[in-house]
Amino acid sequence: MIKIIVDSDSLEVVENYINLCNLLNQNNYECTIYGLTKTDSERCKSSHISMFSPQKNDTIILDNISVKSVNDVYNLARILNPPVYSLKKNKLKYKIKRWIKIQKEKLKIVFELPKPKNFDLITNLSAPIVDIYGQNLEKTAKIAGVLTVIKPDGQIEVSIKKAIDDGMEKVLLFGRIGDPVYYHDKISPILKTYHGKVQYCGYPDCREKIYSQISHVYDFSKNRNLPYLEMEFTNNNVALCSNHLLTYVKKTEDEIIETLSKKFNLNKHKRSNITVVLNGFRRGKNLEKQINALKNQTIKPDEIMLWYNDPGKGYNINRKMAAQAKSAISNENWGVWARFYYAMNAKTKYICVFDDDTIPGSKWLENCLETIKEHRGLLGTIGLIYNDKDNYYNHTRYGWANPNKETTKVDIVGHSWFFEKEFLTAFCREWPLLDVKICGEDIHFSYTLQKYLGLNTYVPPHPENDQTMWGSLKGWELGVDNHAISHQHIVNSNNSFLFGVNDYFKECQKNGWKLIKFEEVNK
Repeated sequence: MIKIIVDSDSLEVVENYINLCNLLNQNNYECTIYGLTKTDSERCKSSHISMFSPQKNDTIILDNISVKSVNDVYNLARILNPPVYSLKKNKLKYKIKRWIKIQKEKLKIVFELPKPKNFDLITNLSAPIVDIYGQNLEKTAKIAGVLTVIKPDGQIEVSIKKAIDDGMEKVLLFGRIGDPVYYHDKISPILKTYHGKVQYCGYPDCREKIYSQISHVYDFSKNRNLPYLEMEFTNNNVALCSNHLLTYVKKTEDEIIETLSKKFNLNKHKRSNITVVLNGFRRGKNLEKQINALKNQTIKPDEIMLWYNDPGKGYNINRKMAAQAKSAISNENWGVWARFYYAMNAKTKYICVFDDDTIPGSKWLENCLETIKEHRGLLGTIGLIYNDKDNYYNHTRYGWANPNKETTKVDIVGHSWFFEKEFLTAFCREWPLLDVKICGEDIHFSYTLQKYLGLNTYVPPHPENDQTMWGSLKGWELGVDNHAISHQHIVNSNNSFLFGVNDYFKECQKNGWKLIKFEEVNK
């Protein structure tokens, strides 16, 4: 992680580091600032200085802070906020501290062993790198924000009028409605009178989202009984949040990131923006192989999640490996669909779901990231192109079972699915068309993605001579045991899998799903 410790009274310096923190996080570099005031801390990813602790491989940026040893870095909280001892109020503590100090000097006992330097320390971050912001920003609109609980004693209507009189182009009202009657009688008429200029925006889940939209903050002083301008951000607030910053200084953004990355080797802190979702059932022993394969990826996932279906009596849950992921262990077997609904909890742009018999090559996630840049859609490690509209099993396979040199457009993919989290909105747009639990999710995903987002399904390159790029290395070995869904249900349930998947295949076509071969024939 990149950790910035700020100890400055200069508003411009603080503003610049907030801008830098937001820019780094926007570009997937994990960055946190320590030492900001409460108000400033809400405008970026930050934490109190007491929470600062150097960790292995951290890059630590110190602003206006003098350190003489590695131990000083570990004790920054004490250095920046030294404890004050009052002789009158705390004589006992003072005496104890003094006695310990004398004993240390007498006996030469070292209470704090020297800490190893396992982090990168930057104390000379050149101002021009950060000050580029202030030199390239264009002026933005004057947008006022009124932040408060909406109730009578807040005198919100007075603050709104003050902002309008001050020449604000827009006034945004944030806060929960504490008094609905007051909102109806006082605020609603203002919203109608100044339609479009004054807007109620609810209350976002973090203040950073609020501050990213406004340039001035207005409040009402109960003591003075009048509205006042509480805060005006420097640089006209353009750089408060990186999404605004990128709009105005796109060229500068590239320069800053490139300069910092090369000079201070920041690429090791860059996040992949990928969450992996694993699936547990009766192949618990495979989880260790999967997690080890994910740890060995050239581009590692930011997070691993695990959905664990109840394996039934006689089978153990691999709780040891489940503890290494953010896990949800169910006391019911919800089949193959539940993991995709569970994936909606991911916080990254991309998600990669794996079957429990799929072990990826070390470059699989990298392969998917590169492919989705050129072919935005659903990606997978095995793809099918159907040869018969009425027979699910009449198809040609591409991927690990039939290596393809180039990215190949297919009808559906399986075994591993790589996609943008946004695509789950299409997946959930329709309930499963049939009452199935053990099949159909792969067909459903490609069908809904095509129908609602106009996107296709692809198999990334699986070069025959480079299996590190493959999405599955042991498909022939792990995918044919007695726990395979197709085998289990053909044997035990009167061919229920065979009929279920074929019925779902036909049902999606009835609802508008177009197959590649037959779409081309119709044209």
